[in-house]
Amino acid sequence: ADAMHSFVEDCIKEFKLLHSDGEFFWSESLLRRMEFKSEKSEKARKAAEARWKKSSNDKASTNTKSKQSTSNADAMQTHSDRNAIKEKKVKEIKEKEIKDYRLKDDEGTPEIIQSLIDNQIVQPGGLNKTLSDDLEDIIKNFGFNEPQKVILEAITLSARGNGRTWRFVFNKLNFWRKQGVKSVSDA
Repeated sequence: ADAMHSFVEDCIKEFKLLHSDGEFFWSESLLRRMEFKSEKSEKARKAAEARWKKSSNDKASTNTKSKQSTSNADAMQTHSDRNAIKEKKVKEIKEKEIKDYRLKDDEGTPEIIQSLIDNQIVQPGGLNKTLSDDLEDIIKNFGFNEPQKVILEAITLSARGNGRTWRFVFNKLNFWRKQGVKSVSDA
């Protein structure tokens, strides 16, 4: 408490960063910045209010002969609504890519791709032909008895070690291949 009191006193008396009236202390610089921010925010609020009034006046003049609707179909979406829509679209894209992005006749691949996405090694849009070719090469040519399980183990270990790139996973699998690893227990 003494050190804090001494620090605040130095900020007031020595560094002139704060001002005090004996009971309270404050920053003039912060007050100026907050005033500027408040003015800007108030101007933006008034401009939005004016747009809404203009929009409703325009609609009223065009709809004078027709029956007016009681709903507010022109209401702006809230920030959270837009986020929910965005998240839903991302999820739909992710699900579609997982379904569509299979290696030839291989049922374990969607699980591998889902694991890559879940462990933030690739983004849903990051699934590409190069990755597909790499996975196909690993499954067919690396000599693992159960390649899907070995790949999933490499993904898990990479994520635990914060190696969140496909190159890190691929290098781990390539290292295991060179070491003669055949199964998850060998790894």
